[in-house]
Amino acid sequence: MYQWKLKKEVFMVFKRFFLFFFLTLAILSCSRNEATVLHDVNGNSINLSQQKGKWIVINYWAEWCDNCLKEIPELNKFYQNTKDKNIIFIGVNFDRLSDDALMEAINKTNIQFPVIKEDPSLIWNLSEVEVLPMTFIINPQGKVVREIPGTNTQESLLGIINDLQG
Repeated sequence: MYQWKLKKEVFMVFKRFFLFFFLTLAILSCSRNEATVLHDVNGNSINLSQQKGKWIVINYWAEWCDNCLKEIPELNKFYQNTKDKNIIFIGVNFDRLSDDALMEAINKTNIQFPVIKEDPSLIWNLSEVEVLPMTFIINPQGKVVREIPGTNTQESLLGIINDLQG
């Protein structure tokens, strides 16, 4: 009888622990985009809770990457043509430069789209960037639906998003 009571108490402790663990995990996963605010190098904020229902395109680039430099004019066009639509476009510097160095790189490469200071990989659980440029497309429900290694054009990005909207 005593052994059975002890097993039951141990079982209850484990049950409470796992219940607490999974409830905490559920709360964190539901609210991770809700309270997240990203900041671009110009001091503007992107509140992700206000971006619900929009497509998010994230492009990783670096100043030393030749393909990134070739892609930037196309990304500038993409941003100019979609900034007033249902698409949020942001750049992320792969090298995680300091604010001053990042501003210098942005000016040198003539980037005209928002470049954020934070790495958003944890927000959307992005896979590790192993090739540059790398672009991620996140649907309006907050799910990564496409990873695109290599160079894009304005037309290729619009085509991919149109196909995904299906």
